[in-house]
Amino acid sequence: STNLKKANLVGADLRTANAKWANFTGADLSRADLRDADLFHATFDDARLEDANLQSAYLFGANLINTRAARADFSGAYLKDILMEGIDLRGGSIRNCYAFRGVFLGAKLAGADLSGADLTGAAMDDADFTGAKLKTTRLAGASLRKAVFGRADLDGADFANADVWNANFDQSLNRSASVQEALSEIFVVRERR
Repeated sequence: STNLKKANLVGADLRTANAKWANFTGADLSRADLRDADLFHATFDDARLEDANLQSAYLFGANLINTRAARADFSGAYLKDILMEGIDLRGGSIRNCYAFRGVFLGAKLAGADLSGADLTGAAMDDADFTGAKLKTTRLAGASLRKAVFGRADLDGADFANADVWNANFDQSLNRSASVQEALSEIFVVRERR
């Protein structure tokens, strides 16, 4: 695997790059162009991706733990089994992404566009969705404990069977019936089998 630990790749053109298993830990990829790149199981822990373009990139199983990615665009990227714990993606986008079972614990997603993203089964406890767009976002079965949704647009978002224990929906917009069902579900005692 390629070792690009702490590399300076500011503004780099890495479109369609084959960077499977690459190690970008601590690297600076601000404003880098990674559209359509193959980043299978790449590691971006503690890296900088501010204003980077990762549209349609393949990030299956990639690690972006504590990555600084404000305003980064992951639109249409493949994010299955991604680890984005503690990521700062404020003002960024994961619009129309497939992020099944992604881990976004403590993610900073304020003002981010998650419209149309499939986050089924995602772990998003303590995530900050303040002012985010979640139009038609699929959060079925997601864990959203203590998440904050202030001023988030939830128009058509699917929260079926989501765990929203202690989540804050104050001032959220366009709450769908599935949000109300998820909120009432936390008070239902389920029979143990």
